[in-house]
Amino acid sequence: MQQEWIYFSSKIKNFIHSRVQNAADAEDITQNTLLKVHQNIDNLNDKTKLESWIYAIARNSINSHYRKTNIDPLAQSSDALLNNISIEDKDQDAILELACCLKGFIGNLPKDAQTAINIISFDGLSQAQYAKKLNIPLPTAKSRIQRARKQLALELQKCCKYEGNQVTPKNINCPT
Repeated sequence: MQQEWIYFSSKIKNFIHSRVQNAADAEDITQNTLLKVHQNIDNLNDKTKLESWIYAIARNSINSHYRKTNIDPLAQSSDALLNNISIEDKDQDAILELACCLKGFIGNLPKDAQTAINIISFDGLSQAQYAKKLNIPLPTAKSRIQRARKQLALELQKCCKYEGNQVTPKNINCPT
């Protein structure tokens, strides 16, 4: 069991760090996840599902973190929150450029989609706060947000070609 522990602790750490920008938060979530695994391993009925069970705990821990902080993961790209990300200076410039670039693409979306993206991703409101602000039911708000994100992705795909880690422009008339 010790070999599995070493193997999975490394994989879970990488998994969480790839989804949580703040290194200290990612470390805390990793430790909490591994503690939950250790405390509840006896409750696992089917040992062949160990890996998926551990990843489910990690995903739930990440989701709980974002719920507690009332921050949408996409909000991490917002100008206001970029200062909290511990990254090298050369990467900071690239992220700031990307955040500014996204605003041009968002400007091409319908007004309701722009509102949803800006409030959730740049103003940092939770989906529940967004629903309350617009006086709409939470499921409606979630649908609008999801639809807006899909529309933004389509806007990006019109202008950019994605292959692995490489992004190349398709169209010179895209917003900048």
